[in-house]
Amino acid sequence: MVFQTEKKADYAEQLVIANKELAFQNEEKAAQAAELNIANEELAFQNKEKDKRATELIVANKELAFQNEEKAARAAELNIANKELAFQNKEKDKRAAELVIANKELAFQNEEKAARAAELNIANEDMAFQNKEKEKRATELIVANKELDFQNEEKASRAAELIIANKELAFQNKEKDKRAAELVIANKELAYQNEEKAARAAELIIANEELAFQNKEKDKRAAELVIANKELAFQNEEKAARAAELIIANEELAFQNKEKDKRAAELVIANKELAFQNEEKAARAAELIIANEELAFQNKEKDKRAAELIIANEELAVQNKEKDKRSEELIFANKELAFQNEEISYLSYHDQLTGLYNRRFYEEELKRLDTPRNLPLTILIGDLNSLKLINDFFGHAMGDELLKKTAEIIKQGCRADDIVSRIGGDEFVILLPKTNAFEAQVIIKRILELASLEKAGLIDISISFGYETKKHKEDKIQEVFKKADKHMYTFKLFESPKIRGNTVDMIIKAFQDKNKRLEQHSQRVSKLCERMGQVLGMFDYQIEELATVGLLHDIGKIAINENILNKPGKLTVDEWKEIKRHSEIGYRILSTANDMSKMADYVLAHHERWDGKGYPRGLKENEIPFESRIIAIADAYDAMTSERTYSIALSAEAALVELQKNAGIQFDPELVTVFIEKALGK
Repeated sequence: MVFQTEKKADYAEQLVIANKELAFQNEEKAAQAAELNIANEELAFQNKEKDKRATELIVANKELAFQNEEKAARAAELNIANKELAFQNKEKDKRAAELVIANKELAFQNEEKAARAAELNIANEDMAFQNKEKEKRATELIVANKELDFQNEEKASRAAELIIANKELAFQNKEKDKRAAELVIANKELAYQNEEKAARAAELIIANEELAFQNKEKDKRAAELVIANKELAFQNEEKAARAAELIIANEELAFQNKEKDKRAAELVIANKELAFQNEEKAARAAELIIANEELAFQNKEKDKRAAELIIANEELAVQNKEKDKRSEELIFANKELAFQNEEISYLSYHDQLTGLYNRRFYEEELKRLDTPRNLPLTILIGDLNSLKLINDFFGHAMGDELLKKTAEIIKQGCRADDIVSRIGGDEFVILLPKTNAFEAQVIIKRILELASLEKAGLIDISISFGYETKKHKEDKIQEVFKKADKHMYTFKLFESPKIRGNTVDMIIKAFQDKNKRLEQHSQRVSKLCERMGQVLGMFDYQIEELATVGLLHDIGKIAINENILNKPGKLTVDEWKEIKRHSEIGYRILSTANDMSKMADYVLAHHERWDGKGYPRGLKENEIPFESRIIAIADAYDAMTSERTYSIALSAEAALVELQKNAGIQFDPELVTVFIEKALGK
């Protein structure tokens, strides 16, 4: 849990750093937008210069028209040429006017770009403000996580306040969810603003492309103007040739020639001025081309910066997605922490195996319920009978299953408000507020009736109960508990022989059901033992006891793994040690029943040898109980003459040979003789 809290703190720090990076990027974008504004202002200034030069060009064209009109008066032959020149000048004026309009449109577009750049600045300021808000919320989230860490430490030392702390944690998590949702909405708004900025940047790119197209048109028109000027110069040269011819013609007419010479001289001067003006126009057109190239270069720079701005916005969107992802991870971590806290809270007050309340919860509830308003307060103690036997002979898994089934029955037999707890391995306590002795007996009866209808596998469920009621507030609750415990053990003492007998009967039945081969072997050994008792002249009760112990001599094998019992090959050392445990296990099973204690001793010693090399205690000769020596002979004979997984059956004659061979070594020699000659009649 501390690790998760530290991880959340790391996420929050990363979120703060990411917001700082976002603010820095916004500042960079603002700087780039400012540079874009300056470039637009420079472009507007250049457009004004172009407008000024276009105006000068218009003035020059007007002067040229005036000079052309003078030339028309002075040279009749040049009228047609001047009219053509005037027409061309009108075309130029039209184009110049179109250029002025285009420049005005460019200026308007630049103003639009400036307005959009201003809107972009405002959007960036809004985004910076939102980032500050996010940083503020992230700081609040860090503070909340620190508070959560503090609360977790408090929970570790104050387990009793864990429920209240978890409720506070749930409330804080709701607040965090709300803030995370606000953060998601803010990021969506930021993404929307970024999309708007991208749209405006795209519009800016389109406007720049239109401007570049218009500049190309201007270049085209300027080139056409240069060509027209060249044509004009060519026409002027033609006119000069015609003027020379006119001078020759005027030599024939003196006065006319003088006039023509004078006018020709003036025409030459006018042509020179016109050539000079044409050179000026060419220079200005060249300057206009250079200006347009500079404008195209600036537009390319703007496009480049706009592309950088788009990339920066995309990076910002990616960072926002990362922040959203981290926020979601933080929300998930908080939910996981809340779930773990709930699980810890549950485990701190519940028994892990049965799901009932544990001793800790029972002790706290006992203090809470020990008040006058809950009187009469009855404590009911239940103890699951024979759990140790079940664990020993059926395994702890079956014992656990029995405990869980018992817990279900007790819970089912109690009322909704009763507090049922498991306070020990096989011990249960039920707190019954506002319950008298009669009502407690009704509850016990209901639980026992339910238990009689249920089984855990093949095992009957047996519970011993005792209870005591606190009637007066002066009574000590611990004394009430001690009396209830004493009553339970008193009942258990009277019922224990019956309980143990039932348990042994159940184990015997389970043994018989588990392995039919061993059951048949035990029945044959029982008959051989009964026959030995008869030929030895034993009393009837002794014969019956001997037959019974012959039937139960292998009961300890109920706890031995079936794979070992049925293994076809030779046993390993560990497997042989496991097999040898069955006589001790059988002894423990039978010794729990008072009327079988002697038979338990016979079962324990039925694998002892006459020479003292048997197990488990290494007894020899007459140290071995008489009945155990009889069982050993009957057990060995039936084992040799029966089919086994690890050996084939011997004939009766071969088995008798083996008995005689081992008489005085493994078996009592006198009893071997009696067994062969009298019991078997050989």
